[in-house]
Amino acid sequence: MAWFNNLKIQVKLLSAFAVVIAMLGIGVFFALRALQSSTSDMSEIYNVQLKSFAMLDDAKFNFGISNSKLRDAVLANTVPDADKAAGEADTALKETRELLTKFRATLTPGPNVVATDALLANVDLIAIARSHVFDLTRAGKPEEAEVVMRGGFKGEVAGGVLVGKMYGELIR
Repeated sequence: MAWFNNLKIQVKLLSAFAVVIAMLGIGVFFALRALQSSTSDMSEIYNVQLKSFAMLDDAKFNFGISNSKLRDAVLANTVPDADKAAGEADTALKETRELLTKFRATLTPGPNVVATDALLANVDLIAIARSHVFDLTRAGKPEEAEVVMRGGFKGEVAGGVLVGKMYGELIR
C-alpha cells in the first residue's frame, strides 16, 4: 500500500472520480436496458392485448346497434323504413362477425378460442333468425316478427342467449 501513499493528490482524486464515473456508466447501461425491455413489453401489451379487447368492445357495440336496428325494423310504419333498418342491422351484425373473426386471430389456442368459435357460430344463427324476422316484417306481419324476435323461433334465437353468455365468459 506504500505505492498508493506515494501517489500525488491529483492522481488519487482523478482515480476516485474515474471509479465513480465508471459505476455511474454501469448503472446507466443497465437502466437503459431495463427501459428498452419495458418499452417492448408495453408495445406488446398495446398491440396485442389492448387492441384485441378494443375489437371485442367494438363488436359488442355493433351487436347492440344491430339489436336496436332490429327493433326499428319490426316497429317501422312502412316497408321502406323497415328495409332500411333491416339493412343497417345486417351491416352491423356483419361488422360484429368481422371484428370477432379478427379478435379470434389475436388469441392463442385455448379456451378463449373455443368460446370465440362458439360465439361466431351463434352470430351466424342469429343472422338466420333475423332474416326470418325481416321476412315477416316485410310480409306485413309485425306481431309474428316480434314473437320470433323475443324467442319464438327457438332453434336459432336460442343462439342469441348464448351470445351474451359467451361474451361474459370471454371477458372473465
